[in-house]
Amino acid sequence: MLEGPAGPGRILPMEGLRGVAALLVLLVHYHSLFLPFSGGADWLRNASLFAASIGHTGVDLFFILSGYLIYGVMLKNSFRFPPYLARRARRLYPVFLGVFSAYILLSYLFPEKSKLPAGGGDLAVYLLQNLLMLPGILRVTPMITPAWSLSYEWLFYLLGPAVVWGTGMPRWAPRRRVLLLLGIAGAHLGLCALGVADHPRMAVFVAGCLLWEAVQTSPRMWLPATWEPAALTGYLTSLGIIGWMISSSKDPIVVSVASPASYSGLLLFSGFWFVAYSLFHQGLLARFFSLDILRWMGNISYSYYLVHGLVLHGLKMILGKAVTAAGIEPSPALYVALFPVALAVTVVAGAMLFIALERPVLYTKPAAAPVVMAGLKPGARLPAD
Repeated sequence: MLEGPAGPGRILPMEGLRGVAALLVLLVHYHSLFLPFSGGADWLRNASLFAASIGHTGVDLFFILSGYLIYGVMLKNSFRFPPYLARRARRLYPVFLGVFSAYILLSYLFPEKSKLPAGGGDLAVYLLQNLLMLPGILRVTPMITPAWSLSYEWLFYLLGPAVVWGTGMPRWAPRRRVLLLLGIAGAHLGLCALGVADHPRMAVFVAGCLLWEAVQTSPRMWLPATWEPAALTGYLTSLGIIGWMISSSKDPIVVSVASPASYSGLLLFSGFWFVAYSLFHQGLLARFFSLDILRWMGNISYSYYLVHGLVLHGLKMILGKAVTAAGIEPSPALYVALFPVALAVTVVAGAMLFIALERPVLYTKPAAAPVVMAGLKPGARLPAD
């Protein structure tokens, strides 16, 4: 079962949210890799850049869900740091090591595409940095491009217990904990805006922590049905603002160049309400994210997230040669037509990686009551995050 309050292993929309988050990230890498197939049309480039900029928010959705799940674990009286850390490593490393090994092999097979340094000492340091999932928090080029976000996850995993147990938060009244969380997020974003601190997207985890605190009361008390359209509109509006903010920088890969404190502040607020209504209100959002196809996508989302960039690189090489051989000129129609191909191929690759590595390690028989979700056999156990 998913770890958290009130049996959230039975919150079906959570897997759907993960599936959408993974698909959003696809927009970023499709734009960066496949834009040469567009024929150079300015209107398509701008539209694709805008979509890719919005695609960055998929990572932030993952951060909110992680904040919700892991914060609840940290507050338990039974919390013990060593087994908690071991569970986190068991969750992240098997799939990561599989993709990491594939990248090393392909770096030697295709040296012109390799990110590996030439020197022996530099190579060893670079591989160790990536193996420890340090790119992202540290200014290190990630070998697996999307894996930069894993360093944020690890920083949250490490700092969270230090804050929670260092301050004695499990013994505090909920209101006091909420005030501290808001203070931490506000102070961090403020310091980032002033250029004193870095990594403003760490504050987005706080939205998930606040959500955990909120659902300890009855969600019906603070999630009235009449507010759901406002929550959805607010979130979509924030995505539009973020898309404009990042795309105007002309570099959708480096989010930090485009008002990152404002970006993260928007998502902290709008993402809180969006995820709250998606998970804890039986309305339109919950029904949408409970669709079987989205929940299935959510089940394979971690495998998909790590492998889709590698697959897109390979697909681009193959299609580039095929298009040239067929005498097909780059055009907006070609760019649009190739997107469903890229989607299908990456989904198949993600599912295969999930079946080969992730499911055997993480999905085991539970001792408690069975939980049935899309893509899983009855009785299968969901990972903690």
